[in-house]
Amino acid sequence: MALVALMLVGCQSGPKTVVKDVPKTPPAAGWNEYDRTEAGFYVAAPQNWKLTRPRATSGMTDDNGNPIEGEEPANEASEEDLASQKEKGQFLVLFDNNARPTIGEAMTQIQISREDVGGIDVAGAEARAKDRVRTDGTVKRITLPIGEAVEGKMQYQNQGGDTILEIYYFVPNGSDLWTFKCLSVNNPSAFDQAILPMLETLRLTPKP
Repeated sequence: MALVALMLVGCQSGPKTVVKDVPKTPPAAGWNEYDRTEAGFYVAAPQNWKLTRPRATSGMTDDNGNPIEGEEPANEASEEDLASQKEKGQFLVLFDNNARPTIGEAMTQIQISREDVGGIDVAGAEARAKDRVRTDGTVKRITLPIGEAVEGKMQYQNQGGDTILEIYYFVPNGSDLWTFKCLSVNNPSAFDQAILPMLETLRLTPKP
């Protein structure tokens, strides 16, 4: 009897929302595509959203007062970043290369992660969002081509007086919960033109 009970406990899972199997559409001109076939993941992003960290502004200018820019780096994550992301359980991290932080300032970024939660539906994702944002934050459901998702948003000031914006998008897919965490410092409009068009391109392999 004890063995049977143990087996039943191990088979338990919560209600599930599974994404729709929707074909990819061509991204906008100049957008970068991030296709991770082995994980059943695809998303496209505007050209400035890259795996590469943006260079911090040095404050140096030329004789005409224009900022001095070095050579644009390749769109590749560094070994150090890859190791850090793996340790944090992050699947993919994109940085806004149009937002040049000052030295020591956090970079505008989108952290994408996948968690096996054993089964989750949109209501469960909504509960996650409410737990993540502050009491004065907002939570709402949104509809994507692949199905329903949940947005949680909050903005606050830290002890240093910086304005922090955090936006979370939770996308349930069977036993997996995909999370897009958008983070910016002193740049409250950082995601206005980017994140929802990006999420429109999101494709996941349905996972029953």
